[in-house]
Parts: sequence; C-alpha cells; structure tokens
Amino acid sequence: MRMRVAAVAVVVYVAVIAFVLAGCASTRSKSVDLPETSSVESIQLQFCDDSCTVSKAVDIIDDNKNVISELIASSCGKWSDSVNDSPQEVPFVIINIFTENHEDDRALYLYKKGKNFYVEQPYIGRWTTSEDLYDMVCSYAEHG
Repeated sequence: MRMRVAAVAVVVYVAVIAFVLAGCASTRSKSVDLPETSSVESIQLQFCDDSCTVSKAVDIIDDNKNVISELIASSCGKWSDSVNDSPQEVPFVIINIFTENHEDDRALYLYKKGKNFYVEQPYIGRWTTSEDLYDMVCSYAEHG
C-alpha cells in the first residue's frame, strides 16, 4: 500500500513539474507581434493624458520609425496576458505602426506602472520593456 501511495505521489509530483515547466516555456516564446521592419511606412505616437484623451499626436516617417520598431522588438522581456482594450494605467502612449499593405498595421500601448515599463498589445500580451524605450518615445512629445 505504501508503495502505491509513493508511486502516485511521484507521478503527481512529476506531472506538476512538467506542467509548470511547459507553462514557463510557452510564456517565454511569446513575443510582441510586429510587422517586418522593412514594411513599416510610418509610426504615429498618440500621447494620452490622465483622462485618456489624446493630448498630442506625432507622426514619424523617417529612419526613427525603424529604430523604434527594433527597440520594441529587442527590449521586451517578461510576458503576461492582456485582457483589456487599453491599459488601465494612465498616462500612456498609443504606438500605431502603419505598414505598406495596412493588413499588418499594429497598435501597441506603452506605459509606466510603478517602477516598471510595459508594452501591451490588447488581448495578445503585455511585456516588460526598457526605460530607454519609454524615454525615447516620450521625448517625441516634447520635441515632436
């Protein structure tokens, strides 16, 4: 009887470990869904204030659009679910990425929560990102 209980305990333990590891592996593989950098025509930044109203919009059509796309792709870290149309944190920046064929257009949100910075794609995911990306995008509100 003890052997049976021990065997069941080992099977349950192994199953739990496998489940946890499978979950961790799948969350690491999720990344921001971005179009190919070469197909990006322009990026529009919409700066939303504490009342979720767009206070300023800046269009980027020069080489900086590629820098922002690459920075988003390379700086996003830990993934978690996104279950909202827009972030619950204010203020935030809407990053609209427009492509040549418009089928690959994307909308992302960039915001700060506490000491952390996030990029969020509604219903796809939320990733931690760098303060460098946040500062670079926010600098367009001042100089754009």
